[in-house]
Amino acid sequence: MGLASTWEAASATICHVRSVAVLLLGHLLSGPLPSGATQGAEPDLSIHLAAPHAVEVPNEIRFLATVTNLGADAASGLELRVELPDGLPAMGLEGGSWNCALADMVTCALAALPAGASATVGVDAAAVRPGSLSVSATVVPGNDTATVSVEASGRPCDAVGTSGPDA
Repeated sequence: MGLASTWEAASATICHVRSVAVLLLGHLLSGPLPSGATQGAEPDLSIHLAAPHAVEVPNEIRFLATVTNLGADAASGLELRVELPDGLPAMGLEGGSWNCALADMVTCALAALPAGASATVGVDAAAVRPGSLSVSATVVPGNDTATVSVEASGRPCDAVGTSGPDA
């Protein structure tokens, strides 16, 4: 049994993606995320987005978004947004020190990031459509953005579920 399977049902291709545990080492946020910026000079933040170059449909894939504070001072009120395209729905995430919410867009908040430190969020998604799937991540303050493309190949899914013949 693999992580994913495909079967035919009433002339539709149904893809089963084994459910991914949502690992939040912070807390899930149910309200709006803080968007505060630091007082004075804007922090020097960079973001790096990593993922495999290719994936077979249907299958799970993990994206890692790492924010680094390149400045001399701690940065506060950080917000990370990871946007996934159609054909790549989010299934789970690992927030580490971030407080994250999983919805149409993954949004995470971090109260402070010391100078020279990095913080990473892992986003698990299900590849259900073939093609070039582009994912972007933005960190504010600073609005630094990173983008990565994944080539998905295979038969598209008409529906996605976490239960099925191999559950």
